[in-house]
Amino acid sequence: MTERAYWLFAFDSPHAAIAAQKLLAGCGAVVMPTLRCITASCGMSLRLTDEAIDKAKGIMTESAIDPKLYR
Repeated sequence: MTERAYWLFAFDSPHAAIAAQKLLAGCGAVVMPTLRCITASCGMSLRLTDEAIDKAKGIMTESAIDPKLYR
């Protein structure tokens, strides 16, 4: 099995994570638990592929979700 690289948006608020999930559904965002090595988080993350990350970043930048709530 080969490992596939992916990107994560980690959130400080479950509300922000759920709102982002709805916004990024068209980008193939998948909800997953935040990795243990990422300590600043509410425990929910969104996983995205390399192909989708630039589109997802643009959507998040234009959204009403406060950028302080995710990394």
